[in-house]
Amino acid sequence: MTFPEPLRLPTDEVHVWWAHARPRAAELLDFLDPIESTRHSALRRAADRDRFASAHVLARVVLAAYAPSYVDDVAIRATCKLCGADGHGKPALWDTDPPFTFSYAYAGARVGVAVARVPVGLDVVMMSDADEATRVAALAPAESAALSERPSPEWPHAVTLTWARKEALLKATGDGLSVPLADLVVSASDADPALVAWAGGPEIKHVQLADLAPGAGHVAALALITADAIYPEQNLPYTVMEFDGEPLLAAAAEPPSIA
Repeated sequence: MTFPEPLRLPTDEVHVWWAHARPRAAELLDFLDPIESTRHSALRRAADRDRFASAHVLARVVLAAYAPSYVDDVAIRATCKLCGADGHGKPALWDTDPPFTFSYAYAGARVGVAVARVPVGLDVVMMSDADEATRVAALAPAESAALSERPSPEWPHAVTLTWARKEALLKATGDGLSVPLADLVVSASDADPALVAWAGGPEIKHVQLADLAPGAGHVAALALITADAIYPEQNLPYTVMEFDGEPLLAAAAEPPSIA
């Protein structure tokens, strides 16, 4: 399907689309490319398949609405920043000069897609005590010291939000988990989101972080990088807007009209 009224993305905005992680109609699953379909089928748990499909289909539907183009024509590739191989790494449009960049994320009951005109990273995390130890271990010494000064009931949210901010930034740069999370220092969770220090990373003045509202029981963060941007004349901060993606998915699942 195509969208009769394409979505518009001003050069100084970034749009985030949220949806539920749930079973999707066969019409939507048909939008997955062969690699995605294989990965989807290989997932053993139904919940994992629902999250994967909802996020990847949402990305294609959203990108088609901005293009505008047929959802089937949205070609996505992933290229590793380290080894240069395709099939893994930061996802991008196949176009040699794409008008948009994007990032998707999924966890728990939520999936999201961020669309921008500069490098963007999105991360969503479900609040879970089972993962708290892993997230604490990813804190830099300065972050651990700041956390210890806060009341312990605030620790789970603070640690999870810090994790999300770092993950979003590493997705934006394309480094992923090849960079230890403890190498990055971000602002405290009760302060405005910002990169504080990252040796070897982008300049702080080129980075914008934002906290998002993915839904109850989840936290999310967004990262933008203006160095080597498609529109370098745009300055930070960008306006971040969040939308409900379910209506777009519902429209994409409708059979085409023969009228």
